[in-house]
Amino acid sequence: MKKILHFTIAGLAWLAVLATPLARAWTYSDEDVLLIFRGQTIADDVEFDIGQVSQFTSPANSTIHVTSWNASLVTGTLGANLNTAGVSYVLAATTGRIVGPCAWLSSSDTSATVKDLTLSAWTGELYDYIEAIGTYPVNYGNTTASANAYVIEQFGDQAAGASSLASYDYIVSNDGQNLSQIAYFGGNVSFDVQGSAPGTVEFWQINTSSSNPKPAATFIGTFDLDANNNLYFYAASVSLQPAIVGAAQSADQSTYTVRFTTLANGSYSLFYSPDETLPISDWAQVVDADNNPITVAGNGGTQSASFPNPGDSADYFIVVRSP
Repeated sequence: MKKILHFTIAGLAWLAVLATPLARAWTYSDEDVLLIFRGQTIADDVEFDIGQVSQFTSPANSTIHVTSWNASLVTGTLGANLNTAGVSYVLAATTGRIVGPCAWLSSSDTSATVKDLTLSAWTGELYDYIEAIGTYPVNYGNTTASANAYVIEQFGDQAAGASSLASYDYIVSNDGQNLSQIAYFGGNVSFDVQGSAPGTVEFWQINTSSSNPKPAATFIGTFDLDANNNLYFYAASVSLQPAIVGAAQSADQSTYTVRFTTLANGSYSLFYSPDETLPISDWAQVVDADNNPITVAGNGGTQSASFPNPGDSADYFIVVRSP
């Protein structure tokens, strides 16, 4: 009887993991989610207002295809596909100052501990920055946004009709004085708020608290930007890791069929090994009868792959997802 190994490979390139018509003008208000793209070498930020955070904190569905942004604007501005190294993205939102103050931020650091803040820290370190990112494009812009987006020069005088004073980079680097802290939201958080494109980021709700020590923040879910310019949100209850849920072999033992969970995007491949302790790079990929690697498209449900029996070397199987 073959053994089936449920294996998690978070952090590997094989499991890298998230664009479409725009609907509304830039009408930022409290609790709107800001989606910001930035390049390391191109002097522009591309910023979107993708609507109220409640669509993610109280989702009607556990999986949401986020279409309220325009990948063509990002790639046209940054001059590269989203799977080109150097493009990163951030999500941020905040309540107003009065009722139930809290903020939401992305994090690419899965090992970091995200905690709540005091009211004063929340006000000066999160609210002030996020509110500025949301309101400055209108306050400092020289053109009217035709959709929920702005292209803003990171530093300098003018670009695309908007002042660099309104850019994400300028705001969270303390007026360009602290560039090394951009990834840490001006040095106001201990985790990297940026995700690489393509890639995943966690989404956290940071509440205000007078407790000491501060309690952990609330995990809301995960945003997944894939290499095909699709952005998905998965609620906290959804696991991004594929899992093998069943396996069977034909009566003559010539063929195996393995069933596994998938998300709505990405492609999935199976690998096998006689030794579960071997590095992933030493596992062999499952192939078809013509010796071609087998890949299966994700559909948000259970998929399967059938293949010729690999022989005695296939004691363990894993499933991995690629963009």
